Amino acid sequence: MAKCNFKFSFSQPIEHLLTQAKQQIEGQGGSFVGDSTSGSFIGSTPLGSLKASYTVAGQEIFISIDKKPLLVSCGKIERVLADNFKNV
Repeated sequence: MAKCNFKFSFSQPIEHLLTQAKQQIEGQGGSFVGDSTSGSFIGSTPLGSLKASYTVAGQEIFISIDKKPLLVSCGKIERVLADNFKNV
C-alpha cells in the first residue's frame, strides 16, 4: 500500500494547532505524541485504525499516513484533514 502524504500551511502558532489536533484525536479515542517539530498519532475511522506521522517546517506541516484501512482513500483523508485545519 502506498503512503498518503499531505502538506498544509498554517498561520497561527504551531503549538495552538497541535493542541487542537491532540484534543480532537484523543477526544475520539486516539492517541497523539509529539511536539512542535515532529510526532505521530493514531486515530480511528468507521472502517478501522489510521496511523500517521508529521513534521513541521516553517509554516507548513507535512503529514504522512503510514497505515490506513484499505477502503479509505487518500483523497477522503485529505478532505477531512483540510476541514480540520480550516476549523482551527
